[in-house]
Amino acid sequence: MSDALLLLEPVACPLCGGRTATALHTERDLALGVPGRFHVARCNDCGLLHQNPRVRLEDFARMYPPHYGPHARDPQLSRLLRRRGRIVRSVLAARLGYHHLPAEDLRWHERLGAVLASRKIRRSFPPWTGAGRLLDVGCASGGFLQQMATVGWEVAGVEFDPEAAAKAW
Repeated sequence: MSDALLLLEPVACPLCGGRTATALHTERDLALGVPGRFHVARCNDCGLLHQNPRVRLEDFARMYPPHYGPHARDPQLSRLLRRRGRIVRSVLAARLGYHHLPAEDLRWHERLGAVLASRKIRRSFPPWTGAGRLLDVGCASGGFLQQMATVGWEVAGVEFDPEAAAKAW
């Protein structure tokens, strides 16, 4: 992977072709340290969350080296959900509308943990709107899909790398 910044290009909504989107947040690459910042936007026409602007297609392969971690099969949920399941479910129910998740009485140290982790949790999960379908394009081995299915989403994924797809759950 080159240390050069990846060039981004604005794109139409991949679902409906809409040309306008509202920027939700920008994040650096937390998994691989790919230089640059990446943007999540919501299509103003259909509501789809997608990366916009996104990495140019000709640069896409530079983002994922052969040792890319998500290509390894991990049958467990994300680290956040595994380590702090009760806290995550509490924040999701209280802050993002996941009222279908079991309500749990948290101990004092878990309540403190919920306050400290709330921002990260809210950025890791979309709001619940009563039902949800999620398509992850480039889903690697499906860890994110598994996480989202656990909290109630109907999920599907597409992976173009045959090695990663073979390891998907």
